[in-house]
Amino acid sequence: MAKRHAQTSYFDFPVEVVLQVLVDEQFQVDREKVHGNPDARVEDVSRSDSRYVYKVHTTEYAKGIKGIDRSKTEMSVTTYEWDLVGKKCTWTYVGAQANRVKVWGGMQVNGTGESCQLPSDFNVDVRIPLVGGKVEKVVIDEAKKGWARWENLIVDYCKKLS
Repeated sequence: MAKRHAQTSYFDFPVEVVLQVLVDEQFQVDREKVHGNPDARVEDVSRSDSRYVYKVHTTEYAKGIKGIDRSKTEMSVTTYEWDLVGKKCTWTYVGAQANRVKVWGGMQVNGTGESCQLPSDFNVDVRIPLVGGKVEKVVIDEAKKGWARWENLIVDYCKKLS
């Protein structure tokens, strides 16, 4: 059964500034590096005034039952679909274990004036008999550890725009 972690981040920046950061190509690359991945690139899929879809192709260290193996790398692709009018996004991650591991989530920038909130969720479903639930817990725990780094990167980018 899938596990979910939801968290709301708060920023002292207007919605428009935070949204601008979250769809910035260099922010995507830097976010992957902040999370310990050696390389990433962004591929624009489609863009209009109301919708933006892009893929982040990431080189990441191999992950297994015992944790991260820095002697090997794997490729992953995360697809982000932004509703720019509603200021919300859904994303899906496809990694080396795509046949057994499903990871997805979403976020929405809310607020008025000079501050906003960013409710986000992270979901993982590991289809490995007997140990899937334990692996899901480890993945969620690792995601929680990275949340503060992600928030700090958003703040750094917002400061550059302000």
